[in-house]
Amino acid sequence: MVAVLASAPPATQVEAQSPLVGQPAPPIPGPTITGQPFSLSGLAGHFVVVDFFSSWCVACRQEAPQLARFVAEHNHPGGARLVGVIFEDTVANIRGFLGPELGRYPVVADPGGRIALDYGVDNPPEKYLVAPNGVIFEKIIGPVTAAGLDRQIAKAKAQGW
Repeated sequence: MVAVLASAPPATQVEAQSPLVGQPAPPIPGPTITGQPFSLSGLAGHFVVVDFFSSWCVACRQEAPQLARFVAEHNHPGGARLVGVIFEDTVANIRGFLGPELGRYPVVADPGGRIALDYGVDNPPEKYLVAPNGVIFEKIIGPVTAAGLDRQIAKAKAQGW
């Protein structure tokens, strides 16, 4: 049963209401869990997917290969970026969860849950699509696919973001 769940494709992502849509994205202070300095504002000029996730989240585990694909497909100048924010979990658990993906995109710890609170996150997986100008375009709940994220970015671009 576990193997079936782990190999099942992620469910369709759902756009969600949020008072943050259309507002500047709250800051995400670093450092990353690999010790690199990080600031969300340092990614200005790129679409950024901010992913709140946990190692204990089944849907997060299901979507992990899709997020790895998204990162690989956008690993070029001007490509979209992914930023992970740990939600109610430990850095040690996340290191094990990410395995070979560790360090391929920035992941920031959230001790005390301040970042999640600023974003209004209830339960992972939750994501925010931040436009190149630093304004939140959309909130997405549930597991995603790389193609689904690409569609949301295309939608944002078509609307002039």
